[in-house]
This record gives sequence, C-alpha cells and structure tokens, in this order.
Amino acid sequence: MKTKLLLLLLLANLSINAQTNLVPNGDLENWSSSSQPDNWYRYFSGFISQSTIAQKGSSSTNMKISSGTFNYINSEFFPVTANKTYRITMYHKLVSGTFSKLDFSVYHKPGAFKAEIIKKTDAVFSSSEWRKIEFEYTPTVSENIEIDIWTTGTQNSEILVDNVSVVDIADVPLPYTLIPDVNFENKLIALGIDSGTADGKVLTSKVSTITEIDLYNSNITDLTGIQDFINLKTLDCGGNKLLALDVTNNTQLTTLRCNGGSGSSTTRGDGQLTNLNVSKNTLLTFLDCGNNQITNLNISQNTLLKTLICNINRLSSLDTSNNMLLTLVDCGANDINTLDFSNSESLQILRCSVNKLTTMNISNNSKLIELDCISNLLTSLDISKNPALTRVRCGSNKKLSSLNLKNGTNKLLKLTLANIMFWDNPNLKCIEVDDVAYSEANWSDVKDATATYSNSCKTLGIDTNNFAKATIYPNPTKGEVNIQNASLEKATVYNTLGQLLKSFTLNSSDTTNTINLSGLPRGVYYIYLINGDIASAKKVIVE
Repeated sequence: MKTKLLLLLLLANLSINAQTNLVPNGDLENWSSSSQPDNWYRYFSGFISQSTIAQKGSSSTNMKISSGTFNYINSEFFPVTANKTYRITMYHKLVSGTFSKLDFSVYHKPGAFKAEIIKKTDAVFSSSEWRKIEFEYTPTVSENIEIDIWTTGTQNSEILVDNVSVVDIADVPLPYTLIPDVNFENKLIALGIDSGTADGKVLTSKVSTITEIDLYNSNITDLTGIQDFINLKTLDCGGNKLLALDVTNNTQLTTLRCNGGSGSSTTRGDGQLTNLNVSKNTLLTFLDCGNNQITNLNISQNTLLKTLICNINRLSSLDTSNNMLLTLVDCGANDINTLDFSNSESLQILRCSVNKLTTMNISNNSKLIELDCISNLLTSLDISKNPALTRVRCGSNKKLSSLNLKNGTNKLLKLTLANIMFWDNPNLKCIEVDDVAYSEANWSDVKDATATYSNSCKTLGIDTNNFAKATIYPNPTKGEVNIQNASLEKATVYNTLGQLLKSFTLNSSDTTNTINLSGLPRGVYYIYLINGDIASAKKVIVE
C-alpha cells in the first residue's frame, strides 16, 4: 500500500511539472544581470534585485519604489492561441513600507503601441505569507502577449513577486484525492462516486460535494481521503476495522457512525479505534463510536449532541457537563466509575450497565423513561425524581443497599422482566415504592426473596424475619385462612390484577389470626401481611 501511494505522489508531481509555463523565465530564477531577471524588462527609474526568499524555487524578484510612487516590470512577448483558455497566476509578499495596490495585467500589441487586455488588482498585502492573484483568459485571436506587474506605494517600499505563469488550462491536471485503501475505493466505485477500476485516487470534485455516505461493513482499514469530503453531513463507516479515523476536516458532520465490528453488550468486537477526535465537529447531533478500544472521549465541544453511543470501549470517565441536549446515552461495558447528568435535562434513555459505577446523579432528569444500570458497584440508587420511567433495571449491583423507587408513578413501569429487574442485589433488604400492595402483587418475581417492598425504608424497625416465620393454612382454602407466627396490624387481599378485594384489621399483640375469603371466585390471590410500614405477600388459592 505504501509503495502504491508513493507512486501516485510521484505521478502527480510529474503531471504538475509537465505543465508548460508560457512566460519566459516566469519563475524568475535566471539572472544574467543583477538589475533585472532574464527575459524581463524594468522601469528605468525603479530598483529591481534578486531575493533568495522565494514562493517556490530558489529566488524571487524584489521590486523597490526608489523614486516617485510606482515601479513595474514586464515580460517578453510570447504567443497564445485563439479560443484556448489560459490560467494566469502570480504571487507577492510584502517586505517593507506601504503599498496601495498591485496591478497584474496582460498586454498585447495590435498596432504600433501595446494595449492592456485584462487587469487584476490586489490591495491587500502580507509580510507573513505569499498572496496569490489568479484569473483565466481566453484570447479571441492567436497573437503575442506580455505580462506586466505594477506596484504603487510610498517611496522605498519593497515587495517580492514570484512564479508568474500562463498555462493552458487543458494542461492543468484535475485535482485528485488519494485513496490508498483499495476496499475504500471499491466502495466509492460501487456507490458511483468513482468509476473504472481502483487506481488509488478519485476526483476531488466528485467527493467534495457528497453530503451522505454509507461505508458500513466494507472491510476498510484506512479511511485516508475522507478529509476531502468537506460537505459531508452523515458518515457511516461502522462495521469496519479502522486503525484510525480523522474527521477534523469534516466540519459539517451532524451524524457520525464509526462503531466497531461484531460484539455483544459485554464483550468487545473487532473495532480497533483507540482514539477519536470530534472537537472540530461542532454540528454533531448523533455519535456512535461503540465497540472500539477508545480510552478517552472528549465531547465538550459537541454542544448540539443528542444521541451518544460509546458502549463497549475502554472509557474510564465520561464528562457530559456541556451536552445539555442529550436525549439518549449508551455508555455500557466500559470502566466508568462516576456519571453526572445534572446538566442534561432532556435525557430520556440511559444505558450504563457493566461499568464500575459507584455514584450516578440522575436527580435532574425528570424526562428519563429508561434506566439500565445492571452490573455496577452502586451502593444506593434514587429514582424518586424520575416520574416518567417505564423501565428500570438495576440488578447485579452487589453493594446496593438502598433503592428508592418512590416517584409517584410506579404503575408506569412495564410489567415484564425485560423492563423491571432488581434481583441479584444481596445487600438490598428494602425497596421503597409508591404502593406496597401493588408492588407485591405485580413485582414479586423481579427482586431477591430477601428484599421487602416498603413505603418508607427509613422507618423499618421491625425484624423482617417476622414475615419469614409467618405461615398460612389451609392452602388451598374454601374460605377461612389461619395466619400464625407473625405480629400483624392488617391483612389485605388482592387479585392477580392488583385490585384490592378485602381488608382485615388484626390484633398485633396476637401471633395467631384468622381471616375469611368466602365469596371470592376460585383462583389465585395475594394476602398482604402488614405491620407498620412493611409488608410481605403470601399467595393463596381459593377453591
């Protein structure tokens, strides 16, 4: 690949050098006299000298206004052909003093005296960089022309001029963008952006206007050339095995997908990117760089970002303090230990499972509808300020001892294991909820058996083993149910739909009580044994 690229560069260089400059000694390199370059003439009162400061090559011409307010040089006459278009170019750089203008002109001699055909004027001057004047000219007849350069300014002002050229535009090679990865170029050919067989390059004019390109899963390892897709708004280069990705020149990007190859939610796939610089892509609203090897991701300049997918990487931190418009974040399967979305008030979906999270601030995210934080190191989780939640999965947090689900809208949580999961939290003994009875009736299978639902876990003072010892019989029953070995204040009966059917006041000083379920249709019911702010459900069958 490297040999092919060097060959392309050599061919490009030969092509440029093959252009014929019609201006005799137009590069101003040859000086037989110290007072003027070969094949050029000067104003007799002006001062001309050779300078080693050159735009290209080894020398340029220093034009000094030694008297009056102007100075000029002009080339010898040379032939041009009718109806051909020529590109005419020169460069200038300020040395000292002040100039008001520089005139770059084409003259011909239709009669006894020469006459100006076309003139371009530059009134801006720089001492730090070479400025270019360039225009096109198409003669209507075949004739001889000359180039004149006039400078106007204050006395003793000096300016350098260099590399004056008149080139047949047909000899000027079209600008190409080098594409060293053959799979990248083959994809461009398949998309109709390039044509023929892969030759390591594509016309820049073909790629510079492209606004959207899908390169997904094209076996590309090198995306060199993408920098000339300057109007690109959507780039999907995911599913490849990129070793690097430079999108700093793609400043119009709003959507970037560069996710790696195959992988799962917990295992890394084929993505090889270790670094991604999106600091220049300030228009990004969607970024998917998941399934790679990225260790650091700076999104502080991406203030318009709404969707961020950076899961299955090697991130140890993620700063979203400048990303106020975020609605979806998937940062699962990293090594992140802290997340704070207090500035992202529009956040709706947060997936951060399989990290090393010890703290997570979502108290300011009232629009959050989905939270998945399975397999972390959280010790507490408070979603009481997230009333829009329909999905909460926080299992396998081995250190979790406090879970507050009391947000006033528990019934919005969808009743499937895929949406609600609190189990595999061995240190979690109490889960604070809106309605204990509802939670027991509908969420009995989504928590560990050792965890209890309560309206206020802070007030628990009763040994929860009180409920573990409780027994009910007969079960199945035709009516009466005996409850033994538990001090109870109340017992409530719910059907499988969570509807309250019966309520009994009990004697808490007696550990034996009897309730009657006569009149209930045959089926499965839940008896809630209540003492203070804690409760435990027992399933009973009515025959």
